[in-house]
Amino acid sequence: MTIRIRPVTLVRRLAAGFLMTACGTEGSPGAFRAAATIEPILPTVTQDSGVLVMEHGPDALDRAPRLVVDSAPVMTVGGAEGDPQYDLTRVSFAVPLTDGRFMAFSRIGNLVMLFGRDGRGERIFGRTGKGPGDWMSFGDPRRLAGDTLLIIDFGNQRLNWLTADQGVVRTAPLTLSGAMNRLGSVAGFLPGGEAIMHSAGSWGGHQTDSLNRSLATVVALSPATSSARTIVTLPDLIGVEFETNYRGRKAMDWRPLRLSGTALVAVWDSSIATTSATDTRIDLRGADGAVLSRIVLLRPARAVTDAMRASRVELELARLSAPGMERAVDPGESRRIAREAPFADSLPGFSSLATAPDGTLWAVDAIAPSDSTWSATAFRKDGAIVGRLHVRGRSTPMAFGDGRVIVRTEDEDGVVALLVLAIRFASGEPWESDQSRRVPLPPPS
Repeated sequence: MTIRIRPVTLVRRLAAGFLMTACGTEGSPGAFRAAATIEPILPTVTQDSGVLVMEHGPDALDRAPRLVVDSAPVMTVGGAEGDPQYDLTRVSFAVPLTDGRFMAFSRIGNLVMLFGRDGRGERIFGRTGKGPGDWMSFGDPRRLAGDTLLIIDFGNQRLNWLTADQGVVRTAPLTLSGAMNRLGSVAGFLPGGEAIMHSAGSWGGHQTDSLNRSLATVVALSPATSSARTIVTLPDLIGVEFETNYRGRKAMDWRPLRLSGTALVAVWDSSIATTSATDTRIDLRGADGAVLSRIVLLRPARAVTDAMRASRVELELARLSAPGMERAVDPGESRRIAREAPFADSLPGFSSLATAPDGTLWAVDAIAPSDSTWSATAFRKDGAIVGRLHVRGRSTPMAFGDGRVIVRTEDEDGVVALLVLAIRFASGEPWESDQSRRVPLPPPS
């Protein structure tokens, strides 16, 4: 049974004093606060079988407060003038620190790099290896309280606590077995200290559902005891059967459908935010995996175009031409597959979910290889849309801070730079965070 709640009723409930602390251990408690003239877009709220559903109609994104980034970066790291010792080519993750510095991570090469407030590299932590402070294969690091980072090294089966000033300050053994060996990412930490880990986006030897989608496992790990429990499995990569002919040997191979997206997982305060590859809804789960509330965007899927396909094929062919690829099993067959492997008909609902220390959840739209802009929606914990961000130029968002976003860019020569960009409202008002005003979430009734 569905019970409809009028938005004004929701606002009154919010004012009644239910407390929301923002971001758990990801940052200091706080909540987004816009300038007085900025009105967020409130959802239509219903109850559906005990789940609080916060729904936005097709026009909600068009009506949302418009956000932009300043043209001049707050900080530039790398680029043509960057220190080659701090190689950003394979960097895929960044963590902003509270003092204005940030750390960047590359799983390829096991690079853990610290950059100062002036954008210059300050320190590289560890190296590839099995000794103290070394790395073999780490997942996405996350920040605990006090700018301490937890880095889970799956290759060395080790938990590592690291600070920017002291390096690795503590280690503990990690024992994972069975399906948990495929966990590759850390989504964040629940208030009790458990790390939420998942296998979304990985492929190979996975269980699939009736629609040939791989299933991503979401696990809660206790760093104190190294004990882990499975919370939920999510529909993940869409698989498709495709004929290969490496060195004249025909075979049927399963591989992910290109541009079909993956499941997404993020820790948002005490909730675990998840999506499947095809959804435009965000489920907010409790520590046991049960869905407590849901944010729904009623918008049509974006169709995959010929330009998107051509750009993806061009990118894959370029990678196959990179140094060292001549040693591939069958370069010619690999190039054929790059040209002919099937694509999805439409892009996924989102490309990433990220939380910021001010309590905002950022849902980034799917970014196609041919895109020269990208967009993201900022949500408040009551499901309201507090802003719609549009960024011009080819870049990829890597992390959101308080009113800032770190993006990855690449010039025509393939040189990578990371830019820290300030976010503001298009009308000129600043993006603000106010720790004294907290946005409550009414419990399901």
